[in-house]
Amino acid sequence: MLKPKSNQFIFLAAVYSAVLVFLSLADLDGDSPVSFNHADKIAHAFAYAGFFWLWALAFRLLGLAQFMLKAGLVSMAFGIILEFSQLYLTNTRFFDPLDMLANACGIGLSFLVMRMTIK
Repeated sequence: MLKPKSNQFIFLAAVYSAVLVFLSLADLDGDSPVSFNHADKIAHAFAYAGFFWLWALAFRLLGLAQFMLKAGLVSMAFGIILEFSQLYLTNTRFFDPLDMLANACGIGLSFLVMRMTIK
């Protein structure tokens, strides 16, 4: 049986994942509160750093071996699937390989920070 903490982190990670799906596929009319070049890449990096962090903690609480590696792979796969979903499932969002690179940078940075802080 799952511990309450595990259930809470899984729920939080699932909600965060659903929000990322919505933000990735919804027609947001191109409105962005930040207007400098490549601001969306910074948003991608932070979003996927958080995604990785939540799932890594959930996997750790579940007692999974190599929880960080598994969370990193899940995070990268999730980002790639969403990017291709923008290409094939929407008419208002666009496929951008640089978004996948930004996702990977956020995941990698979060991985390194977690690696240094979790024993």
